[in-house]
Amino acid sequence: MKESQIHWFVQKDAETTAHALAQEWVRRAGVAESNGLPFRIALPGGSTPRRLLEIVAHPDNAQAIDWSCVHLFWGDERCVSPDHPESNYLMAEEALIRHVPLPDTNIHRMRGEDDPQKEVVRYAEELRRAFGTSVDAVPRFDWILLGMGADGHTASLFPGQTEVLDCRELCAVARQPESKQARITLTFPVLNAAACVSFLVTGESKAERLASVHHAPDRKERYPAARVDPERVEWWVDSAAVRGVG
Repeated sequence: MKESQIHWFVQKDAETTAHALAQEWVRRAGVAESNGLPFRIALPGGSTPRRLLEIVAHPDNAQAIDWSCVHLFWGDERCVSPDHPESNYLMAEEALIRHVPLPDTNIHRMRGEDDPQKEVVRYAEELRRAFGTSVDAVPRFDWILLGMGADGHTASLFPGQTEVLDCRELCAVARQPESKQARITLTFPVLNAAACVSFLVTGESKAERLASVHHAPDRKERYPAARVDPERVEWWVDSAAVRGVG
Protein backbone atom coordinates (compact mmCIF):
# COMPACT_ATOMS: atom_id res chain seq x y z
CA MET A 1 0.00 0.00 0.00
CA LYS A 2 1.17 3.51 -0.72
CA GLU A 3 1.23 5.81 2.30
CA SER A 4 -0.70 8.50 0.43
CA GLN A 5 -3.61 6.08 0.06
CA ILE A 6 -3.99 5.30 3.75
CA HIS A 7 -6.47 7.27 5.85
CA TRP A 8 -6.87 6.68 9.58
CA PHE A 9 -10.06 7.25 11.58
CA VAL A 10 -9.33 6.62 15.24
CA GLN A 11 -12.05 6.53 17.89
CA LYS A 12 -11.88 5.96 21.62
CA ASP A 13 -13.51 2.50 21.66
CA ALA A 14 -15.25 -0.12 19.54
CA GLU A 15 -18.73 1.33 20.06
CA THR A 16 -17.70 4.82 19.03
CA THR A 17 -15.89 3.41 16.01
CA ALA A 18 -19.01 1.56 14.88
CA HIS A 19 -21.12 4.69 15.25
CA ALA A 20 -18.63 6.80 13.27
CA LEU A 21 -18.50 4.26 10.46
CA ALA A 22 -22.30 4.03 10.40
CA GLN A 23 -22.48 7.79 9.90
CA GLU A 24 -20.04 7.42 7.02
CA TRP A 25 -22.36 4.81 5.49
CA VAL A 26 -25.27 7.26 5.70
CA ARG A 27 -23.16 10.01 4.16
CA ARG A 28 -21.94 7.90 1.25
CA ALA A 29 -25.38 6.53 0.53
CA GLY A 30 -26.68 10.09 0.43
CA VAL A 31 -24.01 11.13 -2.07
CA ALA A 32 -24.91 8.23 -4.35
CA GLU A 33 -28.62 9.04 -4.08
CA SER A 34 -28.08 12.72 -4.86
CA ASN A 35 -26.13 11.72 -7.97
CA GLY A 36 -28.79 9.24 -9.06
CA LEU A 37 -26.38 6.32 -8.72
CA PRO A 38 -26.58 2.89 -7.10
CA PHE A 39 -24.54 2.39 -3.95
CA ARG A 40 -22.81 -1.01 -4.16
CA ILE A 41 -21.28 -2.30 -0.93
CA ALA A 42 -19.52 -5.54 -0.05
CA LEU A 43 -20.09 -6.52 3.57
CA PRO A 44 -17.66 -8.27 5.90
CA GLY A 45 -18.43 -11.23 8.10
CA GLY A 46 -17.49 -12.00 11.66
CA SER A 47 -18.58 -10.56 14.98
CA THR A 48 -17.02 -7.08 14.84
CA PRO A 49 -19.18 -5.75 11.95
CA ARG A 50 -22.45 -6.86 13.58
CA ARG A 51 -22.59 -3.76 15.76
CA LEU A 52 -21.98 -1.54 12.74
CA LEU A 53 -24.91 -3.09 10.89
CA GLU A 54 -27.16 -2.79 13.93
CA ILE A 55 -26.40 0.93 14.16
CA VAL A 56 -27.03 1.45 10.45
CA ALA A 57 -30.38 -0.31 10.90
CA HIS A 58 -31.42 2.01 13.73
CA PRO A 59 -34.34 4.18 12.54
CA ASP A 60 -32.34 7.39 12.99
CA ASN A 61 -29.91 6.15 10.36
CA ALA A 62 -32.03 3.80 8.27
CA GLN A 63 -34.65 6.48 7.54
CA ALA A 64 -31.94 8.73 6.11
CA ILE A 65 -31.03 6.16 3.45
CA ASP A 66 -32.83 5.47 0.17
CA TRP A 67 -32.56 1.70 0.32
CA SER A 68 -33.73 1.27 -3.26
CA CYS A 69 -30.29 2.58 -4.27
CA VAL A 70 -28.31 0.26 -1.98
CA HIS A 71 -27.00 -3.07 -3.27
CA LEU A 72 -25.48 -5.46 -0.74
CA PHE A 73 -22.80 -7.98 -1.66
CA TRP A 74 -20.45 -10.00 0.54
CA GLY A 75 -16.67 -10.12 0.69
CA ASP A 76 -16.75 -13.76 1.72
CA GLU A 77 -19.02 -16.49 2.98
CA ARG A 78 -18.66 -19.74 4.86
CA CYS A 79 -19.93 -22.78 2.98
CA VAL A 80 -22.96 -23.29 5.17
CA SER A 81 -26.69 -22.74 4.73
CA PRO A 82 -28.04 -19.18 5.03
CA ASP A 83 -29.74 -20.04 8.33
CA HIS A 84 -26.58 -21.52 9.86
CA PRO A 85 -25.18 -19.65 12.90
CA GLU A 86 -21.83 -19.24 11.10
CA SER A 87 -23.37 -17.71 7.97
CA ASN A 88 -22.17 -14.19 7.18
CA TYR A 89 -25.44 -13.63 5.37
CA LEU A 90 -27.44 -14.60 8.45
CA MET A 91 -25.50 -12.13 10.58
CA ALA A 92 -26.31 -9.33 8.12
CA GLU A 93 -29.92 -10.45 7.84
CA GLU A 94 -30.42 -10.40 11.60
CA ALA A 95 -28.56 -7.15 12.22
CA LEU A 96 -29.61 -5.11 9.19
CA ILE A 97 -31.62 -6.58 6.33
CA ARG A 98 -34.79 -7.54 8.21
CA HIS A 99 -35.01 -4.03 9.69
CA VAL A 100 -34.75 -1.91 6.53
CA PRO A 101 -36.81 -1.64 3.31
CA LEU A 102 -34.13 -3.16 1.10
CA PRO A 103 -35.55 -4.71 -2.11
CA ASP A 104 -34.87 -8.43 -2.43
CA THR A 105 -33.33 -7.82 -5.85
CA ASN A 106 -30.68 -5.64 -4.18
CA ILE A 107 -29.42 -8.48 -1.99
CA HIS A 108 -26.64 -10.38 -3.72
CA ARG A 109 -25.65 -13.12 -1.31
CA MET A 110 -23.07 -15.80 -1.84
CA ARG A 111 -24.81 -19.18 -1.74
CA GLY A 112 -22.80 -20.97 0.87
CA GLU A 113 -25.12 -23.98 0.73
CA ASP A 114 -24.20 -24.75 -2.89
CA ASP A 115 -21.16 -26.49 -4.32
CA PRO A 116 -18.37 -23.94 -3.74
CA GLN A 117 -16.60 -24.51 -7.05
CA LYS A 118 -19.85 -23.87 -8.92
CA GLU A 119 -20.79 -20.97 -6.67
CA VAL A 120 -17.63 -18.98 -7.36
CA VAL A 121 -18.49 -19.13 -11.06
CA ARG A 122 -22.12 -18.20 -10.47
CA TYR A 123 -21.26 -15.34 -8.13
CA ALA A 124 -18.76 -13.93 -10.61
CA GLU A 125 -21.53 -13.95 -13.20
CA GLU A 126 -23.88 -12.21 -10.77
CA LEU A 127 -21.26 -9.54 -10.13
CA ARG A 128 -20.89 -8.91 -13.85
CA ARG A 129 -24.64 -8.66 -14.33
CA ALA A 130 -25.12 -6.36 -11.36
CA PHE A 131 -22.29 -4.05 -12.42
CA GLY A 132 -22.87 -4.35 -16.15
CA THR A 133 -19.26 -5.35 -16.79
CA SER A 134 -17.88 -7.56 -19.54
CA VAL A 135 -16.37 -10.98 -18.94
CA ASP A 136 -12.83 -9.59 -18.98
CA ALA A 137 -13.51 -6.57 -16.73
CA VAL A 138 -13.38 -6.27 -12.95
CA PRO A 139 -16.41 -4.73 -11.16
CA ARG A 140 -15.67 -1.52 -9.28
CA PHE A 141 -17.37 -1.46 -5.89
CA ASP A 142 -18.27 1.89 -4.39
CA TRP A 143 -17.26 0.59 -0.98
CA ILE A 144 -15.85 -2.63 0.40
CA LEU A 145 -15.90 -3.15 4.15
CA LEU A 146 -13.34 -5.58 5.54
CA GLY A 147 -12.18 -6.93 8.85
CA MET A 148 -8.79 -8.33 9.76
CA GLY A 149 -8.09 -11.59 11.53
CA ALA A 150 -5.44 -12.21 14.15
CA ASP A 151 -3.28 -13.85 11.46
CA GLY A 152 -3.58 -10.85 9.15
CA HIS A 153 -6.14 -12.42 6.84
CA THR A 154 -8.99 -10.42 5.36
CA ALA A 155 -12.18 -11.64 3.69
CA SER A 156 -11.19 -15.33 3.33
CA LEU A 157 -7.75 -14.56 1.96
CA PHE A 158 -5.51 -16.46 4.34
CA PRO A 159 -1.72 -16.36 4.66
CA GLY A 160 0.13 -18.99 2.67
CA GLN A 161 -2.75 -19.99 0.38
CA THR A 162 -0.89 -18.96 -2.76
CA GLU A 163 -3.42 -20.31 -5.25
CA VAL A 164 -6.16 -18.17 -3.74
CA LEU A 165 -3.98 -15.11 -3.07
CA ASP A 166 -2.77 -15.06 -6.67
CA CYS A 167 -6.12 -15.92 -8.25
CA ARG A 168 -7.09 -13.63 -11.12
CA GLU A 169 -10.75 -14.67 -11.19
CA LEU A 170 -13.32 -12.55 -9.34
CA CYS A 171 -14.02 -15.20 -6.71
CA ALA A 172 -12.19 -18.19 -5.30
CA VAL A 173 -12.65 -21.09 -2.91
CA ALA A 174 -10.48 -20.87 0.20
CA ARG A 175 -10.04 -23.07 3.27
CA GLN A 176 -9.98 -21.85 6.83
CA PRO A 177 -6.52 -23.01 7.95
CA GLU A 178 -7.54 -24.67 11.24
CA SER A 179 -11.04 -26.04 10.59
CA LYS A 180 -10.46 -26.60 6.83
CA GLN A 181 -13.96 -25.22 6.29
CA ALA A 182 -14.53 -24.16 2.69
CA ARG A 183 -15.09 -20.46 2.11
CA ILE A 184 -16.10 -18.39 -0.91
CA THR A 185 -14.19 -15.13 -1.18
CA LEU A 186 -13.71 -12.13 -3.39
CA THR A 187 -10.14 -11.93 -4.66
CA PHE A 188 -7.51 -9.21 -4.76
CA PRO A 189 -8.42 -8.05 -8.29
CA VAL A 190 -11.88 -7.15 -6.98
CA LEU A 191 -10.71 -5.65 -3.67
CA ASN A 192 -8.07 -3.55 -5.38
CA ALA A 193 -10.44 -2.26 -8.06
CA ALA A 194 -12.80 -0.70 -5.49
CA ALA A 195 -13.23 3.03 -5.16
CA CYS A 196 -12.64 2.63 -1.43
CA VAL A 197 -11.88 -0.16 1.02
CA SER A 198 -12.50 0.46 4.71
CA PHE A 199 -11.10 -1.86 7.37
CA LEU A 200 -12.92 -2.07 10.70
CA VAL A 201 -10.48 -3.23 13.39
CA THR A 202 -11.01 -2.82 17.13
CA GLY A 203 -9.65 -4.17 20.37
CA GLU A 204 -6.30 -4.67 22.01
CA SER A 205 -6.08 -8.23 20.69
CA LYS A 206 -5.59 -6.84 17.17
CA ALA A 207 -2.94 -4.24 18.10
CA GLU A 208 0.19 -6.30 17.49
CA ARG A 209 -1.02 -7.65 14.17
CA LEU A 210 -2.23 -4.26 12.99
CA ALA A 211 1.22 -2.83 13.66
CA SER A 212 2.85 -5.69 11.75
CA VAL A 213 0.51 -5.25 8.78
CA HIS A 214 1.70 -1.68 8.45
CA HIS A 215 5.35 -1.87 9.51
CA ALA A 216 6.78 -5.36 9.04
CA PRO A 217 9.35 -5.34 6.18
CA ASP A 218 7.80 -8.49 4.68
CA ARG A 219 4.21 -7.53 5.44
CA LYS A 220 2.89 -8.09 1.91
CA GLU A 221 4.30 -11.59 1.82
CA ARG A 222 3.05 -12.49 5.30
CA TYR A 223 -0.28 -10.70 5.70
CA PRO A 224 -3.04 -10.64 3.07
CA ALA A 225 -4.51 -7.47 4.63
CA ALA A 226 -1.31 -5.64 3.65
CA ARG A 227 -1.93 -6.51 0.00
CA VAL A 228 -5.20 -4.61 -0.20
CA ASP A 229 -4.25 -1.67 -2.41
CA PRO A 230 -7.18 0.13 -4.06
CA GLU A 231 -7.51 3.81 -4.89
CA ARG A 232 -8.32 4.64 -1.27
CA VAL A 233 -7.74 2.60 1.90
CA GLU A 234 -9.28 3.56 5.23
CA TRP A 235 -8.64 2.11 8.66
CA TRP A 236 -11.47 2.65 11.14
CA VAL A 237 -9.94 1.68 14.45
CA ASP A 238 -10.19 2.29 18.16
CA SER A 239 -7.37 3.50 20.38
CA ALA A 240 -6.70 0.00 21.73
CA ALA A 241 -6.16 -1.52 18.28
CA VAL A 242 -3.99 1.30 16.95
CA ARG A 243 -1.63 1.68 19.90
CA GLY A 244 1.27 -0.15 18.20
CA VAL A 245 1.04 1.51 14.79
CA GLY A 246 2.73 4.77 15.79
